[in-house]
Amino acid sequence: MTDHGRGPTGHGIAHLYVPADQPDLIDKALARVSGSLIFDLEDSVAPSRRPEARQNLRATLEQPHAQHVWVRVNAGAEGRLDVDALGDCRHIDGVWFAKAEDPAEIVGLIAELPATVRVGLIIESAKALLTLPSLAALDRVSVLQLGEVDLAADLRAGPHEERLLDPIRAAVVICSSAFQLDKPVAPVEIRTRDLEGFRTSSRELRRMGFGSRACITPAQVLTATAVFRPSADELQRARVAVEAFDRAAREGSGVYCGADGAMVDAATVRAARQLLAHSDAPETLIMSAGDTGASS
Repeated sequence: MTDHGRGPTGHGIAHLYVPADQPDLIDKALARVSGSLIFDLEDSVAPSRRPEARQNLRATLEQPHAQHVWVRVNAGAEGRLDVDALGDCRHIDGVWFAKAEDPAEIVGLIAELPATVRVGLIIESAKALLTLPSLAALDRVSVLQLGEVDLAADLRAGPHEERLLDPIRAAVVICSSAFQLDKPVAPVEIRTRDLEGFRTSSRELRRMGFGSRACITPAQVLTATAVFRPSADELQRARVAVEAFDRAAREGSGVYCGADGAMVDAATVRAARQLLAHSDAPETLIMSAGDTGASS
């Protein structure tokens, strides 16, 4: 495994779901994936196997790992059991709360987690959309993820109805910015064989303002990493813009004209600075494409 470091957000640019009741898949992911792992106690685990999955996770989290390690927990009473099982685990970066929609319930569960554990919320229901600003404003919440499969079912819409989903995606991006959260995590794609479609949608979601993507197969991780990781050209353009703007500022000007004739001001440079600040944790996946993660 190649380890490229741990980024400032506590997660990487691709997040692989791994069923927590499958020790072999957990071991493979830990051995071969550098980046973010989401050990899943929710949809990919049958309810009857959740006690076993919690025990597996406790054993896994007894020691530190090079990856960003997150756990997706259930909503409601099952979520309380999940959090109780994780409460004193030291080697965990964050917890994803599935089907987050009740701010009071989330606050109670967060209080049971160590202060060092980051908190992410998965937006998957109509109720969650109506309370989105209240959810994003909760203390310790650092990132949102959009769960479009469950959301489309809850909205009684088709699973890939872009006309409905695009405004929702924009709302998640807006709330993340308004409450100074990390860029949100783009949703999984269940059509796992259509990697070209996954690449295209990932590019569109990145342009929309998402900063990373959730994945359910290693092949998707490879694609998401290639799309969401800034290219060398992007980074170089950002450095040039920042250096030129700072030089212009020292000379008493708040703007300058770039080589392409476009005006560069503080807003343009702010985006360049953000890109450079979060570009230090690329990740590599060296699993074979035949290995699988979890569904969401």
